[in-house]
Amino acid sequence: VMEMKRYKLGEIAYFVEEKISSDELTLNEYITTDCLLQNKKGRTIATNLPPKSCSLTKFKKGDVLIGNIRPYLKKIWFADKDGGCSKDVLVLRSADANKYLPKYIFYMLRRDAFFDYVMEGKKGIKMPRGNKEDIMKYKIPIPNIDEQKRIVAQIEALELEITKARTLIESAASEKQTILDKYL
Repeated sequence: VMEMKRYKLGEIAYFVEEKISSDELTLNEYITTDCLLQNKKGRTIATNLPPKSCSLTKFKKGDVLIGNIRPYLKKIWFADKDGGCSKDVLVLRSADANKYLPKYIFYMLRRDAFFDYVMEGKKGIKMPRGNKEDIMKYKIPIPNIDEQKRIVAQIEALELEITKARTLIESAASEKQTILDKYL
């Protein structure tokens, strides 16, 4: 394992506080904890918009969105568009994208170790929430930018392989069902 400097999240990224009005958003640009999928599976499109003229946190493409209710549900998404989100979604942005690659930060946080860490510092019992100050103390290793790019590229290539394999499995399963259905 390569030895490299570990930084507190708060040294390389910050929580976005900027606001946007719900009136400016479509369903596709609005993120709630409900449309963030469990177990790091990304997001789905919101089913309804918030009330008129509601103030939401503004996020940008390349931000990391984390569902902060029941952190053990492991809800995290790398924004592929700009939009707005409800208050229980934390928006994390790289302090300097030329030094700390947003996608690298995302992959470092999309790990069970991160969610376990958040659960250790949680507030509340029935509806636990991550503690924002604690989250900012979470440490991640930061190699140089070229190494970050290399790591991201490797992970993206593997994710593509995983997606292809899933598609293959699903289509084989449905073909099998088709064959069996002929004999009903």
